[in-house]
Amino acid sequence: MLIRFLISIFFCSAACIVHAKSNIVWEGRFRGEEISNLSGGVKDGTVLNGDLRLIGTYADTFSLGVIAATHTRSQNEYTDSLQNTTSINTQREIRIGRLAYKHDFNKTLCVYIGITDMEDWFNITPAANWLVNSAFSNSEALNLTTQLASFPYPGFGAMLQYQQDNTYGLFGIYQGNPQYQKTVFTRGYMLIGEAGTTLLLDDKVLKNLFLQLGVWVYEPESIPGYVDAQGFYLTAQTDWQYRTHPMQAFAQFAYSHESPSYIPYSIILGANAQNIFCKDKREWLSFGIGKIWIHNFPSEVVYELCYIYRFAQNYYFTADLQYITKPSGIHPNATVCLFRFSYMLGKS
Repeated sequence: MLIRFLISIFFCSAACIVHAKSNIVWEGRFRGEEISNLSGGVKDGTVLNGDLRLIGTYADTFSLGVIAATHTRSQNEYTDSLQNTTSINTQREIRIGRLAYKHDFNKTLCVYIGITDMEDWFNITPAANWLVNSAFSNSEALNLTTQLASFPYPGFGAMLQYQQDNTYGLFGIYQGNPQYQKTVFTRGYMLIGEAGTTLLLDDKVLKNLFLQLGVWVYEPESIPGYVDAQGFYLTAQTDWQYRTHPMQAFAQFAYSHESPSYIPYSIILGANAQNIFCKDKREWLSFGIGKIWIHNFPSEVVYELCYIYRFAQNYYFTADLQYITKPSGIHPNATVCLFRFSYMLGKS
């Protein structure tokens, strides 16, 4: 069933791309993966996941997209870690991924209105995107405290974007219960603002330093399991060259204030290197550490080592190993391996 689903959505998306008009810009991704919990956690076992995202944008103004996801079982049955071993840990879903309008006021200021995915703009640590665990997608002090309008539940909202050279600013409001898109703002909202800059360094080793600050306020309006919360996140990333190997390092700290604060703090650290074994920009080796503080329980820490190889244009293979201490603060330490096949189109 899973294989038939993945094959069908892959060829449907390919057919759309082939027949698309030239004035429509397409972006998308297809991912299929196998995750095996080798030891620890709740129990040993294997899960198969797959997801598809396809978005078409007309004249850089109107965009429409769909997301679909499936799995054989929930990985929570095996590791039960709060920092999910994969960002594709979701229920079976077919949803509107984007239905939005963009208006450019000038070359530096624009606005997006409609159904969008916050993860396309906010809380991005570029160097961490090569890692698989959800800790390296959105800061967990934000992600585990709120209902983010993000995969697998893009939500309705509006965002104002400012971009000037190497400096940018974002301000957005999103619905508080994006799992049910029709509720719009009747069940709460999230306000979020972010600013960042890239400093070019006059250094023989370090090329630049990227700095990011984000602040947010979440009002869930009686959504079960959620309370009013506020927080912030700080991100730093730097790039340098070691011989023929482009390298990056990153760090992010996030804080969430609520009563009681279930996940008050989260932090990620990591680095990646390119062209370790090859010389033609076909591979990436990444290492990351993610830690969350859990109210009244021991902290959960994930250690991840990830290798990605691009074996053809737009086609990627991922081999990933993770070690998770105290999943959810209560389970035995878990060892997890993951193998993923990906097809990436455009900037996704």
